Amino acid sequence: MFVRCPHCQFSQAISIDELRNCRDLLVCSGCGRCFDALPRLSAIASNGGAGVGSARFSEVTAGRSGSPSFWGYAALVMLVLLIGQMFYFEGAALSNRPSIRSILAAVCSAVHCQLPAYRNLKAMTFRQLNLQAGADRSYLLSGALSNQGLFPQAVPNLRLTLTDLSGNVIAERVFWAEQYFESGMLYPDQTKPFRLQFAAPTTSVAGYALNLL
Repeated sequence: MFVRCPHCQFSQAISIDELRNCRDLLVCSGCGRCFDALPRLSAIASNGGAGVGSARFSEVTAGRSGSPSFWGYAALVMLVLLIGQMFYFEGAALSNRPSIRSILAAVCSAVHCQLPAYRNLKAMTFRQLNLQAGADRSYLLSGALSNQGLFPQAVPNLRLTLTDLSGNVIAERVFWAEQYFESGMLYPDQTKPFRLQFAAPTTSVAGYALNLL
């Protein structure tokens, strides 16, 4: 049998074993270009091109042709490296974006990595806040905290700031999450009540601010 290069029209004899060994793919040593040998086979040599020659063709190497498993592993390694680099520089910020976190979660599930804990304080809202003065010179601030986000997140700490009639800060206190919630997580659309009790300052309380930390 003969095979002819479609690029330079060089033709040469080739055996069945040679065709099988090169998996039907050849590189022309005359022009150096790769082509599929199978549709170029003929029973006679063609003299319409550069002529008939001896062993002017070489087999496509394994690295050139590539196997599906090789490229699959290579793509997986590149993906892992890309994710690692991405998390190294902007992992927390990216994983807190709802539109991106779902994609990252699917990728991490495939490559067995772990996303940073979700934290989006803008998705946390207070409800029904009420400050009451007690007879024993103490105050009780009650209310509820709701997670309006798409993912579970840890209960945040709270900072309570008390002010006088002029708006001056007269007292400030931080309540840790474990001090006012038994469970450390709030799930999407979950609302939990809380009660914060504290001693009254020496100056009369005219206002307050409650912030998430």
